[in-house]
Amino acid sequence: MASRPALLAASAVNVVMVLSMASVLAVPVMAPAISADTGLQASLLGAYSFVMWSAATLVSGTVSGLIARLGAPRVVQLSLILGPVAFSAVATAAATLGAGYLLLAGATFAGALVLRRAGHERPRAV
Repeated sequence: MASRPALLAASAVNVVMVLSMASVLAVPVMAPAISADTGLQASLLGAYSFVMWSAATLVSGTVSGLIARLGAPRVVQLSLILGPVAFSAVATAAATLGAGYLLLAGATFAGALVLRRAGHERPRAV
């Protein structure tokens, strides 16, 4: 049975990942409401996804270097800072959010570190 610190750590890692994914999917999900408020065609909001995922692709080459230099937990913190920055900068929101989402590749490593520190090491059968 897992210890309480391990469960809390796993819960925190999952919350970070869920919130990050929610921030990525917010605009496509709200496309009809955004279209009604702004007068833009909902189909034009597809450009948002294109720009965001293109930015994620461009940033993907730098993530491993950032993780090596700053450490996985700091890279995740950086990605969490980029989310609000993206929503405050309307013209570059998709690109900034895409870059922040891709930096979450470090969340896998940070999550493993958190869980390793919180859990108990014990031999397991292979």
